[in-house]
Amino acid sequence: MCDFLVSWKSEEGTFFNVLEFKGGGSQTSVLKQLQAGLTLVQQLSPDDCRATPRHAYLVGGRQNSQLKKLLLTKGATALRFRGRFVPVVVKKCGDTIQLT
Repeated sequence: MCDFLVSWKSEEGTFFNVLEFKGGGSQTSVLKQLQAGLTLVQQLSPDDCRATPRHAYLVGGRQNSQLKKLLLTKGATALRFRGRFVPVVVKKCGDTIQLT
């Protein structure tokens, strides 16, 4: 499961982001963790709810280049929500994250 789910409503609809923070150790399950967050929102929200994922954020420290390489080798387009691609944004610890 991902570390955080952030959701909000606006006049345009209901939106959310999934976030995963990596400090070290194995990076192999990061896409599975992000997808688990997307799947949870999909299962909990009714089909008529227009919940829309903005991004899947992956935040890491020293190994930031390793995380980017993982996304390239494992397929950054692997994340889906209701059949639609969800972009993954890799950030370093301390970077600003635009949640809305």
